Amino acid sequence: MLERSNLSHLKYFVDAAHLGSVTKAALKNRVSQSAVSQAIASLERMTGQTLLVHRRNKFSLSGEGRLLFTLLVPVLEGLQKVEDNFFSPDMQPQGDVEIVCPRSIAMSLLAPKLVGLKKKYPLLVPRLRMYTPDVARERLLSASTEIAFLIDNVDLSAFETILVHKGTFRLFRSKHYPTVPETQVMFTEERREVNLFKRAYYEAYGHTLETHLEATSWDVIARFVDQGLGCGFLPDYVAQAFPDLEPIELKFPGLSYCIYATVRSLDHLSRNARAVLSCLCPEMSQEIAVPVRMAG
Repeated sequence: MLERSNLSHLKYFVDAAHLGSVTKAALKNRVSQSAVSQAIASLERMTGQTLLVHRRNKFSLSGEGRLLFTLLVPVLEGLQKVEDNFFSPDMQPQGDVEIVCPRSIAMSLLAPKLVGLKKKYPLLVPRLRMYTPDVARERLLSASTEIAFLIDNVDLSAFETILVHKGTFRLFRSKHYPTVPETQVMFTEERREVNLFKRAYYEAYGHTLETHLEATSWDVIARFVDQGLGCGFLPDYVAQAFPDLEPIELKFPGLSYCIYATVRSLDHLSRNARAVLSCLCPEMSQEIAVPVRMAG
């Protein structure tokens, strides 16, 4: 019933529905806007259903369109994985692969590993998307991305994880500003690790540690500490990028954390996603081996 050209029509429709735009779907598939519009019109003729609610300057699915989109997403994902793993001409990972993570992880941990990835798979195009941990988690849940690198201050119980890095949250000050008091602390917003640290500080010292300055970025806090604006509560992997920062010794140890490569299922990854994990998580390379075409 569906020829290959019809499968392209289905993909154009799904991409337009997912992106909420004919223009964005055309850009993603490197075709004209009219090609996407004609594909959707062709699907409407084939199904006998109105898939779009036609409104000026607004892309909106009808009830039938939403149902078709919901049914098609897993079908097209499965077909793409079949094509990637069994029918590509050279079996070398190539094309786009989205990687989602907070900016601090991208800058401090992934940057050197991505150099090795590009050397091994030069045709692979990593698309790095920087989001907060909560947004990155939601993108995994909604199947908008396959891989996220996340610290364990968000709930990862719904996913499969591979340990990438271990460390501790600690209080840091600049070597050049040793007289900055430890009570003049910069924190992120009230995250789990911030609350745990403040509680441990109160139990050890008998008074509350107030927030001197709040910023949503660990990198920003580290830069402020480096300039003597106060002390900063940071994961050590961020502080390591600033040679003049040193940890402050307190009456209690730092709070441990883990960073994980996070996926919905290791058994259902695309070839490109497997290539990323095999390079960025080499200790798991056997479990996430990239498919290779057999000779003959």
